[in-house]
Amino acid sequence: MRLGPAAIVLGVGLVGALAGGAAGQVSVAAQVDTSKPIYEGEQFAYYVVIEGDDNPGTVDLAPLAVYQPQSMGGQSSTFDVNGRVTRRYIMQFLLSAPGAGLVRLPPVKVAVNAKAYTTNAVQVSIVKPGSTDKIDVVVELPVRRCYVGEPVPATVRWFVWLSEA
Repeated sequence: MRLGPAAIVLGVGLVGALAGGAAGQVSVAAQVDTSKPIYEGEQFAYYVVIEGDDNPGTVDLAPLAVYQPQSMGGQSSTFDVNGRVTRRYIMQFLLSAPGAGLVRLPPVKVAVNAKAYTTNAVQVSIVKPGSTDKIDVVVELPVRRCYVGEPVPATVRWFVWLSEA
């Protein structure tokens, strides 16, 4: 069973809420959604989770510059588990995957309420997309010209070559 990014972040959040901590204590963590393969050249989600505060922090993305980070915003949440209130802010960034292999994303510095924190490093496995010469696709279009808005019929043929053992 595979979990989506929201389930992973929520799961980590609930574990943190149940584990609890001293009131006003802030911690930060980095994580990556690994519920599906990350292919080289693709973008993938990188999260900075601020536990103990529901305000956005300031993230120094300089260590991740080679991955071309793009901010996708954030969301605030508050959990009340058996009277213990936990606040959290999750910031999402998109990073570009380099070539295939095991990649270690370095820790980043996060400022929350004028205090400096450092996230954990995250290890990510980036895979090369598969390829094959066992499939051919042929698309046939009408020879005549067509005009804007005209439906154009197309014939698509798939050829899958099976090898005999």
